[in-house]
Amino acid sequence: MRNSVALIMVIAVLVAVMSPVGASAQEWLLDIYGGWSYSNLTGGSASMLGGDYKSGFGGGVSGELKLNEDWGWEFGLWYIQKGTQGVWGTGSTNNGFFPDPNDTFDGSVSLDYIELPILVNVYFPVGESANIRGYIGPAFAFLVRSEANGTHNGTDGTIDLSDEIDDADITVMIGAGGQWDVGRVNVLLDFRWDIGTTNISKVPDTQLRTSTILVTAGIGIPLTKE
Repeated sequence: MRNSVALIMVIAVLVAVMSPVGASAQEWLLDIYGGWSYSNLTGGSASMLGGDYKSGFGGGVSGELKLNEDWGWEFGLWYIQKGTQGVWGTGSTNNGFFPDPNDTFDGSVSLDYIELPILVNVYFPVGESANIRGYIGPAFAFLVRSEANGTHNGTDGTIDLSDEIDDADITVMIGAGGQWDVGRVNVLLDFRWDIGTTNISKVPDTQLRTSTILVTAGIGIPLTKE
């Protein structure tokens, strides 16, 4: 938590330093995204699972404030499906989900989050109507679904994992994308890496973190320009 607070402070300082007073006109945009998430779990206990990447949905809305031609903020509200999938016989009490060392599971683990990213955007103009954009910042993630779907010890079904998975996470979102002005809206294409920084497992002596790749497309709607 202290590292995350320090990161937020550094980002705030960078924005303050890099956004000179009296810069060119500021602009608000409403960005709407939708696309694919590719997620797995990392950390010491993830090796016990041997899971593969799980695909899902990732998307949301962001308020984008362009401070000038070079820098800006982005404040988002996202829904991101994370988790892992695979076949494993645990053989260990440190797998993060099933404490019985004799458990076996064939299926997927679904961890869905609402995330609130706060990003610093850097713009690189390409001609008069396009930008390449890079961004980085923290995201505050809140778990809304945690379950395993598949065959557990020979029985098909759904297992609630709310007792095993923490209900909050702090991630670092980093990525790049393109913006194309096509008239009344901007066309957006983005690639993001959402990296979990906290241990999400509540099972003693386990370590699990999320790692998610997001590929999204969308539109940016100008709201104000002074």
